[in-house]
Amino acid sequence: MIGTGRVCQALFGVVLALVVLLGNGLASAHHSSSTSRVGGASDFRRVGVANSTIAPPRLDAAMAYDLLLFDRVLQGSDTYDKAQFGSVLINFISVSLGLELASSTSGALRIPFGIVVLNPVDGAAETSVGLGDVHVTVGQELFSLFDRAGTLPMSLRVRVGLVVPTGRYEPDASLSLTDVSGSADGSIDLVTYNARASMGAGVWSFLAAAELDWRVHDSVSLQLSAAVLQPASATSDNIRWGTDAELGGLATIELIRDALMVRGHMDYRFHSRDDVQQVVDEMPGMVRRERVGGRDEIGLGLGVEARPGRGFTCSVRGRIPAWQQVGGIQLVETVSTTVSCAFAMGI
Repeated sequence: MIGTGRVCQALFGVVLALVVLLGNGLASAHHSSSTSRVGGASDFRRVGVANSTIAPPRLDAAMAYDLLLFDRVLQGSDTYDKAQFGSVLINFISVSLGLELASSTSGALRIPFGIVVLNPVDGAAETSVGLGDVHVTVGQELFSLFDRAGTLPMSLRVRVGLVVPTGRYEPDASLSLTDVSGSADGSIDLVTYNARASMGAGVWSFLAAAELDWRVHDSVSLQLSAAVLQPASATSDNIRWGTDAELGGLATIELIRDALMVRGHMDYRFHSRDDVQQVVDEMPGMVRRERVGGRDEIGLGLGVEARPGRGFTCSVRGRIPAWQQVGGIQLVETVSTTVSCAFAMGI
């Protein structure tokens, strides 16, 4: 009996030790999440139509088709296994209306309609169709320089506007993956990364931009641009998206005067970290806010524009990221293209 009792005590001690170890292991596992928005850079699309062949006052109308593919996953600047995330395909058809007065004051309205397709790795594709976020802007030419021949070699224009959250925002419309890593103190970190893709951003935002145009030669012109998109509210699930900024340079070579031209483009895009509300696993019912995500990107683009008639313009352009760096793990843009046609009419 004494031997049996000692055996039972020993077994009980082993079981108790395993329970303690398991409890410590569970207590040292921390779970957090990070959410990033897919397709936010499309908000920088120019609203309205600039057509130098028609002098103001004029009315502008345009229709554009944008295709954006996101199927590359990065951790920092290194490629992560994209098979764990899936892909997102964004299609937008935008109708833009603009008015430019003789005083070089302009106003524009952009109304996008889109299809967003989420392709998870472990399920069927999810498709959303509907209205996107509407853009309203006003602009003013601050100065213009004319040469002796009466042509306009240089001008500076600024625009300010509002992005209205008319597009449907769906907190559940996202792709997710969980990354497991160990810390120096022996704890285990579990982080779930979410790629959010909805018709709209779910927030009101302010837009400001400036464009400097310079005709350096009869057939060569340059444009330098800067734009900032600042969210002014939070989403329905209490996310405050970070600030977006873009610096760009555009070179245009006219192959046929006012009829056919090629364009090369380079841009730098920056997105500051998002302010996300987190649930604290170790303290049920408690939440905290964290600054997560953020990304930098340099892109290159090439396009062709044709003007078959007075006031009528059609163009095709494509863009690929040449360098990208992100905070955490994010699904990023692989390629994008735009096909557009515009018409300007004097009034």
